[in-house]
Amino acid sequence: MAIWDTAATVSLNCPSCGDALRFDSAIKASVCRSCGNVYEPGTLNVTGKLKFVDVNNASEEEENKREYVCGSCGATVVTDENTAATFCAFCGSPSVMGRRLAKEFRPDSIIPFKVTREEAVKKFTEWVKTNKLAPKDMLSKNTLNKITGLYVPFWLLNADCHAFVTGMGFLQESAEHRSAFSISRKMIFKVKNVPFDGCLKISNFLMNAIEPFDFSELCPYDDAYLPGYYADRYDRNALDLTEVIDIRLSKYASQAGDLFVKSGKFDDDIKYTSVITDSTESYVKNLSQSYALLPVWFLNYEYNGDSYQIAINGQTGKVSGELPRSKVSELKFKIVKSAPSVALFAVNLILAIVFLIMVTGVYTDYIDAAHTISYSLAAFFFFALCVTGPMMIKKIHAVDLESIDQLEKAPDVSEYFDFSTTPKLVSKDDKFIGVQVRLYSNENSRDREPLGWTFVG
Repeated sequence: MAIWDTAATVSLNCPSCGDALRFDSAIKASVCRSCGNVYEPGTLNVTGKLKFVDVNNASEEEENKREYVCGSCGATVVTDENTAATFCAFCGSPSVMGRRLAKEFRPDSIIPFKVTREEAVKKFTEWVKTNKLAPKDMLSKNTLNKITGLYVPFWLLNADCHAFVTGMGFLQESAEHRSAFSISRKMIFKVKNVPFDGCLKISNFLMNAIEPFDFSELCPYDDAYLPGYYADRYDRNALDLTEVIDIRLSKYASQAGDLFVKSGKFDDDIKYTSVITDSTESYVKNLSQSYALLPVWFLNYEYNGDSYQIAINGQTGKVSGELPRSKVSELKFKIVKSAPSVALFAVNLILAIVFLIMVTGVYTDYIDAAHTISYSLAAFFFFALCVTGPMMIKKIHAVDLESIDQLEKAPDVSEYFDFSTTPKLVSKDDKFIGVQVRLYSNENSRDREPLGWTFVG
């Protein structure tokens, strides 16, 4: 949970450029959308800067770039003047039109592609083959040819995260006893290069799923990295992402609060055996940003009228995305999973047919006793057939399909710690509150189960 000072600002104008300030409810701060300064409400102290990068016209440095615009979905990508666009990387349409670059396009930094197209196709193929429900057409030559190298625009955010943690910590003295402490702490740490996708047409969840990138390989932008690839130009500024930024950085502050308490990170700290966190509140300050291009192999796959996006990290080769289910493969999978029920149904069906033939007089040499047994067996197997038939159908419908959604969550806060700085413990109030003993069920039995803990004394 994030907490903020919601006091009103004392001025409606930016002290830096004079333009009007607007209160941003996501980051609970006053923002100037002209110069990008972020101010603390009530004091107008600068607490960060989230700036616009784009301008109306391209500079002379961008004269060697070309924009390609898709006539179907409207996507815009940028490449050098020698790279020909043949189809849209987002929707697969061949209707792309070239034009002179209309706006500024110069990122601050870039991570060059390390995974070749051949390696990307191989990793994608292996990934698809691990899922039995994927359509076979996904590995066709036509589909694989559409895997496109795309530099995706990201805003890289740096910030100071303030976390407030309360809860209980435990020191385990033995299997039966532990000491309990109440915990209340305030701490500050820095995060660096937390990426936020600046493209509306690419899913944030998809980009989160192929993280992390190794930002030690981040280098200043140079046009030499662009030939042979497309580069998507951002269509939303960092100022358009304040709600997403707040959610992710506040989550990281919570994670770090838990982590620092459990690890005994600070001097003279107790390294607890276990911790139960009651609440973690947080806020962020000193936001700053840079504009970077990160390498992604991208595929848009159309199946039964729906579009599925798959991405491959162009630096690490990590694959993620959502695969469609082939109806034929789904049916085969269900039948295989339901094989015992299908086999039982088939056996009952065959036996019922055999005995029904017998009782209808085909075998007229049988004595009355044989007919009586046959009638009984036929009745039994007919009854079994009536039972196993619906059971089989129910079993097939109840089969849990393998998860085909391969999207993962964004990496945790440990990926984005700024290791050039040391986390700071602002305040600490850990108090010893007593000793607990373990409770068991079946106290006099050798097979007793632990139920929990209770205080003694």
